[in-house]
Amino acid sequence: MLDQLPEELLELCAESCSRFALKTLRRLCKTTKSSATKRLFSQVILKYERESALGCLAIMDDRNLRELVTTVTIRTSEPENRVAGVYRDQKRGGSQPEFDQCCKSLGKFANLRRLEVRHDEDCAQPPMHRWMPESAETIEFRDHVLSNVFFGLRSVLHPATKFEDLSISNLQDMYLEDLQEGYGFKQIMKQLKRLALHIATEDPERIWLFWPNRLPADATVQPRSMVPMLQDYFLEDLRVQWLDTTASNITSLALYADTYWGVYPACPLAATHFPHLTELALGKYTFAHDKQLDWVFSHRKTLKSLILDDCPIVHEWYMEGGYGEFQPLVFDEDMARPQREHRKYETRWHDYLALIKDNLPSLRHFAMGEIHYPRDMSELAMAKRHELESFCSEQCYRVFVQGEFKDAWYHDDGIGLPLEDQPMLYDECGPEDGRWRPEYPNCYEEDMKALKELVDVFRARRRPRV
Repeated sequence: MLDQLPEELLELCAESCSRFALKTLRRLCKTTKSSATKRLFSQVILKYERESALGCLAIMDDRNLRELVTTVTIRTSEPENRVAGVYRDQKRGGSQPEFDQCCKSLGKFANLRRLEVRHDEDCAQPPMHRWMPESAETIEFRDHVLSNVFFGLRSVLHPATKFEDLSISNLQDMYLEDLQEGYGFKQIMKQLKRLALHIATEDPERIWLFWPNRLPADATVQPRSMVPMLQDYFLEDLRVQWLDTTASNITSLALYADTYWGVYPACPLAATHFPHLTELALGKYTFAHDKQLDWVFSHRKTLKSLILDDCPIVHEWYMEGGYGEFQPLVFDEDMARPQREHRKYETRWHDYLALIKDNLPSLRHFAMGEIHYPRDMSELAMAKRHELESFCSEQCYRVFVQGEFKDAWYHDDGIGLPLEDQPMLYDECGPEDGRWRPEYPNCYEEDMKALKELVDVFRARRRPRV
């Protein structure tokens, strides 16, 4: 029966088949072989293993198969091997020759359009002492891999002229010097239409050992948000290396991280404008100023899709002892930051949603909420961002206390109320001589009403006109 189906229908069937099923279809009959082969080799997965690299090289050398490849996924680390040291001895001295050759030859896939790179989540500075734990993937290794990738995409012999979509998971929060100055980086960045970055941040305990002089004098346990390299990266390096170089050409941008960012560590997104941006997704981005939405609204003429994944409003802010070298995101450059700062932000999500409805006339898709993922696999949120359905989660509001973003929890006061009827409470905050409990915003119904109105507007916009 399959041999009687038209080629177009067979290709649609192949799109929903697993790799195992596609391999079976290739051997079933001549009719299904073509569509199954086309689908099976549309994506190549390159792992940091000699066997995987040899398989990739074999496809590159096959004139017919390499023409089918449109997506390449490079995995330098597998989730099941996320224990520092699994690949450490192999990666310390650089990549395997076959793996390097694959990265430098990516342009052989003449129809390559999308590239996904996934590094290990664990990252850190090189240890200063032998007894310190070392990350499975050093910054030198990551820089080396990405430099080879961009070299291969811009190869003189076989440039990837159709390439336009780049996704990097667990990009370490450091400026990559070799990549920036290497062959092909700037040219490929100007070629991109879609860019997705998930940023991995360093372990605060390691940074405490490396840079004690850059921390507040009275600090004891350093919060992740106060790590100096992380602050440097979001304040300037991310924009200089990745955003400014693509601003004039990309239409889709996704920015995620494994920690909260935006207000603190400060990330001045307003410094970069994307004139052709149609899709924007932010993960773990924090809001604490009305003007932060102005940057989003500056793309009102082009923006059609907005995703806010685990992006809370920080409605109360407390800092005792100053911020050290780095300051939160501010919009009044002349405003001095006091050593003790306690302020509240009164804008709520129903205010934001009303503004989004009125200020983004071209928007057709909106989602807010939170993608749930297994522990230590935060990059999966970015990969599944298009599956996010809009809802107001309990974590859509948070407070900032001494460098940490804290969430509220359900509290039934021992009377056994159903979960949905229990009040949301924060733990006590502040110094020992003046502790207080922040009040969780009591506006769930207003937020949900505003969200429903916004979704209804988008549905009406998508409805075909007669």
